[in-house]
Amino acid sequence: FALRSLWRRPGTSLVHAGGLAVGIACCFLALLYVQDERSTDRFHEHAEQIVTVQQQFMYGDMPVQIQTATPEAVEALRTQAPGVEAVAVTDVTTGFVRSESGRAGIALDAVRFADPAFFDVFTFPLAAGDAATALTAPDQAVLTETLARSLFGRTDVIGEDVFVERTGFGVPDPEPLALTVTAGAEDPPEASSLPFEILVSGSTPVASFDGPAPALDSSKPTFVRLASLADTMNARAAMQALRSDGDEATFSFLPLVDVHF
Repeated sequence: FALRSLWRRPGTSLVHAGGLAVGIACCFLALLYVQDERSTDRFHEHAEQIVTVQQQFMYGDMPVQIQTATPEAVEALRTQAPGVEAVAVTDVTTGFVRSESGRAGIALDAVRFADPAFFDVFTFPLAAGDAATALTAPDQAVLTETLARSLFGRTDVIGEDVFVERTGFGVPDPEPLALTVTAGAEDPPEASSLPFEILVSGSTPVASFDGPAPALDSSKPTFVRLASLADTMNARAAMQALRSDGDEATFSFLPLVDVHF
């Protein structure tokens, strides 16, 4: 019956079969897209327990929400909030990186400053070096494998020097940051809302309007790894206790897996 129908009405049959094939293909593509979007940041070992700090305050008559925490709030999270297992402060900018001072640089979209707890909160495996010491001192750097190959033609670059010039918003460095490579990282997955090509220790002094200061010495994006999401109330209370009279700023948390959306 089917063959006879196809023989008698080939045009109609082709339209029906083609429409069904296109419809099924579109459904599969939509499902793959949704699956890819929902996979963002879920590769971290403790993805469901990681949150980012948000501040809400009024700027005149306008409500403002920013994804940062003050140094005082970060200290309160680390010392006064039960259930907080690790707190990482990080910030990202653009820049150029060189293997030798004076050489042509490689343009980078993600020069990320990070404190030593970065690897305690996030799961970014190292190909070489020790995560516990890679970012503990000023002027340290962690290169991704791709950047190491671009600069040196190899990935075993611990002990090498690199020079980074920031090009993001703010006062440009009067001189490039001279950094020593302490570790090599695997390239971050595409499904990450925290990209980096080079990690620079957050205690590294950088130029500011008030003179040289550690890169993460002011309000910056802050991420917290909790024992469980039930501990967000304790963490929020620890930060709220810092509010002075008349301070209208409030703190909240956004789960890492929702940041992309």
